[in-house]
Amino acid sequence: MTMDKMFSLFSDEKLREVFEEFQVHENTQVLKDGILRDMVNLIEKQTPNPTTMLIMISVEHALLREMAMRYYNK
Repeated sequence: MTMDKMFSLFSDEKLREVFEEFQVHENTQVLKDGILRDMVNLIEKQTPNPTTMLIMISVEHALLREMAMRYYNK
């Protein structure tokens, strides 16, 4: 399952919770335990020779894309 699909299955509340984790990461550069870290770990396990920074960018992009799609009802 893709990240986009996973995020699309989240409730609005869970998506908001992940966004709060994203904001903490943006401000502190520390990825604390939570949904965001779990998704990064999942991607790392599925990706040969993963680059953590690229994985974080991919996860964050998928999160923000889903939030924008919901906001604009697309």
